[in-house]
Amino acid sequence: QLQPDLEEDFLLNEGAPSTPPIWASGTQPTPPEGFDYDFINADVLLNRMTVNAEGRLALPDGLSYRVLVLPETDRMRPELLKKIGELVRGGAIVVGRRPLRSPSLAGYPRADAEVHALAEEIWGDLDGASRTIRRVGKGAVYWGWPLERVMAQEKITKDFEYSRGLGNELAWLHRRTAEADIYYVANVADTPFDGSVRLRAKGGDPRLWHPDTAAIEPLGGAPAGESTDVVLHLAEREAGFVVLRRGVETSRGWAPPPQEVLAEI
Repeated sequence: QLQPDLEEDFLLNEGAPSTPPIWASGTQPTPPEGFDYDFINADVLLNRMTVNAEGRLALPDGLSYRVLVLPETDRMRPELLKKIGELVRGGAIVVGRRPLRSPSLAGYPRADAEVHALAEEIWGDLDGASRTIRRVGKGAVYWGWPLERVMAQEKITKDFEYSRGLGNELAWLHRRTAEADIYYVANVADTPFDGSVRLRAKGGDPRLWHPDTAAIEPLGGAPAGESTDVVLHLAEREAGFVVLRRGVETSRGWAPPPQEVLAEI
């Protein structure tokens, strides 16, 4: 079964519209490059999300995340805030501002008092300016930090990096199976891409699978900590699948065999 490799989960606003923000300035705070992310609504967080033994936010179908990003609002229902407190104490990383009141009139004014008390337990003396990080139980709360800085502080390695040149632009997705890491990589530029790509996956014998021809091309690779460096060549607007199988020794110094010109047209 293919599973996405994700690090950030953006909690949708409880108010209308409760949909991924594909308009105006888009997703806020801005997701950092090199990481994939997902969206979650309040119902799923309340009823399906837990923290696993590795401190990751986990869902029953196998999806997991390291960071929960709160919507940029100061309103949240007390039951949702209580669940967020349980998650952060269990090891989750939470990024966002302190809620001040409930968005609902249900239970007013008691609900607003509950929100204030629960937020005090989680955010403590944080103000998002001079005091911006607080450890809570096994987890942590950040307020006022850009997501890229949070990821660096928590030592979360980028999933996909590449050498950017003039006009270079790659789009990518990462999926996992029990045996391999699979990256779909697309060159969305009108110029060829020839450069180094760093993938957050340990696997030997990386290969590029060409979906249009079914050809499989050895890439070779070099370990780089928790990642693997490969050299990738994609024509303009070309896409393919980079597959790294686990438990296979990484080949070093691979070079394509010499080409023989059979005929000139």
